[in-house]
Amino acid sequence: MTVESTLQLPSVLHRESTIRDWLEDPRGRITFEPMYRQLASQLHRIFGGTDENGGISTGIDPTGFLLDMPLLNILYFQEDTLTQPAEDIVDLLLAQVNSVSGQSLGY
Repeated sequence: MTVESTLQLPSVLHRESTIRDWLEDPRGRITFEPMYRQLASQLHRIFGGTDENGGISTGIDPTGFLLDMPLLNILYFQEDTLTQPAEDIVDLLLAQVNSVSGQSLGY
């Protein structure tokens, strides 16, 4: 049995949601994925992996660590490089998530 509904449920994302939560939520993924790619790239350079020339550095993959951290905490970690306070960025992302229509999700 397949059940379909036209009811659009609100997102369950909040200020303390992990990066995994953001990526698993359909609206969160649309809103957050571009920022995630940038964060992952920056943290990959900090913790190791391949260097700018494609060579192997420390080889630590921060992805697993990153996914289970609240987005807000990751932004606090990089706050000196941000143009806005971490809380403001998360609040803006949450507002965007709540404005994503079902049509954007293919409903």
